[in-house]
Amino acid sequence: MFFVDRFTAQNASVSVGNPCRGNRLRSSLSTVPPYSPLMFVPEQSILSSKKTITELDETMNPHKSRPAPARPTSVPLDTITTTIGMKMKLIPPGEFMMGDESWDDSKPLHRVKITKPFYIGIYQMTQREWTKVMGNNPSCFKNDDNPVENVSWEDCQLLIGKLNVIEPDACYRLPSEAEWEYACRAGSIKRYCFGDGESELGDYGWYSANSGDATHPVGKKKPNAWGLYDMHGNVWEWCRDWYDEKYYQKCHEQGIVEDPEGPGAGSRRVERGGSWNNDAGICGAGGRDRDAPDHRIGLVGVRLARSFW
Repeated sequence: MFFVDRFTAQNASVSVGNPCRGNRLRSSLSTVPPYSPLMFVPEQSILSSKKTITELDETMNPHKSRPAPARPTSVPLDTITTTIGMKMKLIPPGEFMMGDESWDDSKPLHRVKITKPFYIGIYQMTQREWTKVMGNNPSCFKNDDNPVENVSWEDCQLLIGKLNVIEPDACYRLPSEAEWEYACRAGSIKRYCFGDGESELGDYGWYSANSGDATHPVGKKKPNAWGLYDMHGNVWEWCRDWYDEKYYQKCHEQGIVEDPEGPGAGSRRVERGGSWNNDAGICGAGGRDRDAPDHRIGLVGVRLARSFW
């Protein structure tokens, strides 16, 4: 049974089995199948099918399987450049209102406290950076300076594992959903990092109205107040958390939530930010999406985080 897109797919032109084209469908139903017939699903995960998702999370997620670096004693750098040339920005601790009342799974608004600083990529990870680590480029829209896409959550865990071997004193990981939105907003309480006006979105990101149905080189639009680029559009970005449609309600009931890590289990992982193929409404700071951890599509990439301590 097909399920209805709650964001109303625009000009949908879908080729079944094509990972690069077609609008992402999302559902407002409380129960949906883990995959849509309109989504590209690889025949076999890059990781062994014998390993359960729970085992994968425990063994490949450095946030859980590896201790964070010791608390530094010197003044931290505001920005760093990693061994593969990836630039990262130090995000300070703070509080913010998380969510978006426009969407069922993004409400109610709830207060979140980020208690530790962390680094996050100034740009979406590029195809050049991915290839340096993984030795391959799975992207649909080939260009070294474009964001890598067509990568699964599991693929990202393999990347992170290799990066943490290259830099044994670092702790690279995916950002939590809360960290991602906190970094995206950069103090904004509006729909976007810059305000509420959809007419300004083209100054900050690539989406369906200006993308030409393709990704674009990172960093060509305006950054948010913390100097992060492409937080709206270009490609969706994987987050660490499992997806739960009702999770925000549970957080709201707790009052202030400190460093939320998401549900303890699930079947799909969270994605944030919208893509080149989505309309303006989907690309807001509080918008959410989700996919199976082994799912690859030309709409989804990654922006890495790095623990500070």
